[in-house]
Amino acid sequence: NFGLSDNLSELKWKFPKTTIKSKDYLIVYLSGKKKSGMYASFSLSKQKKETVALLTPKGKLVDSVKIEDVDKNNVLARNEKNEWVKTQDITPGYINNSTGREAYLDKLEVIDDSLMVTEVYPKNKGLVDFDGVYEEYIELKNTSNKNINLGEYNVSNTVNTPFKWKLPDKTLKPNEVYVLTKSDINKNEDNNFHLDNVNGEVVLSHDKKVVQRVEYDNLINGYAYIRNGDGYSATINISPGYDNTPDGIRKFNQEKRVNKNELIINE
Repeated sequence: NFGLSDNLSELKWKFPKTTIKSKDYLIVYLSGKKKSGMYASFSLSKQKKETVALLTPKGKLVDSVKIEDVDKNNVLARNEKNEWVKTQDITPGYINNSTGREAYLDKLEVIDDSLMVTEVYPKNKGLVDFDGVYEEYIELKNTSNKNINLGEYNVSNTVNTPFKWKLPDKTLKPNEVYVLTKSDINKNEDNNFHLDNVNGEVVLSHDKKVVQRVEYDNLINGYAYIRNGDGYSATINISPGYDNTPDGIRKFNQEKRVNKNELIINE
């Protein structure tokens, strides 16, 4: 019967019968809806400055923290000096330090190679096709022997917020490839999708778990980061929608020539 609130004077939501063991943590989701379990019936506004308060069953204040000036995809966390700090390093369920961060990420990640990131092409500053500069894209391949619904997966450009963009409801057959472009994401989402040019990562998640992280660094302008065999390498020979092989690159370039036949060598 202890409870939480978004102000100091009104107990808005009571805990169900539960026990927190010594030095353990309990996660409560601020869902804004009446649900059973650890789902508080209030939420926090992105615009207003609010306070999260912990209250006794009789409404007496136990602890509180004022929420203000927290950037998007950041959290407020109480550090080991009992200070509140703003950070991207979320650690729900773990101690708020580097050890807790690593433990959280370890729990978040699982091994599942059914769907894999096979090609990453960050924004470039000069390499062009017939229509202009190539836009950013992420290539995904169904490496399993069964159909996969992409709508069950999310992608992101940082593990700090691994579930940023939900993939479209599309069935990908075994060995089929799907190319997700910047335009595809920005068409349906209120965001600015961006892959870092030189150093960055692509995060693929499924069922609230990270199933793959592809990190790249020192990537030269105009180069793609591709999966070839069991590893990744940088190359200027892109092949979105095709296998990352000489044959796949050849087929991709042939398709470009077929589709872009407005300009030809005539003599």
